[in-house]
Amino acid sequence: MKNCKIFILYSLILGLAACQSSQTYYRADQKNWQQSTEPATSPVQTIYFIGDAGKPSTDPLEPSLALLKTKLEASNSESTSVVFLGDNIYEAGLHPEDHLSREEDEQRINAQLDILKDFQGRIIFVPGNHDWHEGKKAGDEYVQREEKYIEEYLNRGNTFLPDNGCGDPVEIELNKNLVMIAIDTQWWLHKHDKPQGESDNCTVSTNTQFLAQIDSLLLKNKNNQVIIVGHHPLYTNGNHGGYFTWKDHIFPLTNIRDYLYIPLPIIGSLYPLYRSELGNHQDIPHKKYTALVNELTQRFNSYENIIYTAGHEHGLQYQQHGTAHYVVSGSGSKSGYLKHNDDLAFGTSEKGFARIELYQNGAHLLEYFLPDSAMTEGNLIYSKKLK
Repeated sequence: MKNCKIFILYSLILGLAACQSSQTYYRADQKNWQQSTEPATSPVQTIYFIGDAGKPSTDPLEPSLALLKTKLEASNSESTSVVFLGDNIYEAGLHPEDHLSREEDEQRINAQLDILKDFQGRIIFVPGNHDWHEGKKAGDEYVQREEKYIEEYLNRGNTFLPDNGCGDPVEIELNKNLVMIAIDTQWWLHKHDKPQGESDNCTVSTNTQFLAQIDSLLLKNKNNQVIIVGHHPLYTNGNHGGYFTWKDHIFPLTNIRDYLYIPLPIIGSLYPLYRSELGNHQDIPHKKYTALVNELTQRFNSYENIIYTAGHEHGLQYQQHGTAHYVVSGSGSKSGYLKHNDDLAFGTSEKGFARIELYQNGAHLLEYFLPDSAMTEGNLIYSKKLK
């Protein structure tokens, strides 16, 4: 009888943990977001952003990818781009061909690449920490192997940026008034050997050189709209920002692997406490991550033309800090906890993606979509005029 009660209690806790709230949040001043209508004219540029799509269902296809495929196929390819914001292959990047995980790795990245077969617009993949072999040793080998695989599979030229595992920011001119800058934030955070210096076809060897290149590109494009694409968010209300639920205290191992529902009460609380106060390399509280946030946000606030987009956190978020806009679109194939507070203008733990449209009159419209049953238009759950 005692064992039966323990089993029932455990099942109840497990069920509640699985029912993590995915309620969409709108700050009080954003509740009438539907009034943020798009201009009457057609956009001159459209960019889709999807992150952390590296663990998709394949049969049937992950709904967010199915919806994105439909939207890309219906778009004007000459003025449309799509950016995959890292963590393109879970759990640990693209293994060597003789590794037992290689077949599964290929299935996960191919599910994303195959939706691009009939899309002739611009394609960009940036790496995340999982693409760098979860930040472990030989991460540089894994990210370069993934770059080669993606570019050979697509046969569309230089679609994986930055090149060669380098820290060099890459400028992409979308039109005369719009520039995208691709950065590898894991290069900054990676604690093991990584490509550096001229001998490795990189120009950036140090964090100082990385920041100097950012300074140069921002100054050069001070009169253009600049969209920066990277993997790690600079502001987030999820786990990587130090926010956790009771589930994280009881089942802390689920933060390592989704299926590890092993109850560790009291002891388990040490894990979220550590991450929220000190952090590992993938959390904002960690000193290296904090330094990246401080350096970039200080620079962004010197301008009024910056939109920063990222994945990493498994949700959709929009925040504005200073003069810059911060977009998180990291729920391509996973969802996670999101803290609701006034830092957040909009947020949801649902799977989906973001889109930014830019218009001839200079207007910028940010939109977030969730899959619908028909996988055609999708459900627009938030829009915001950024300019």
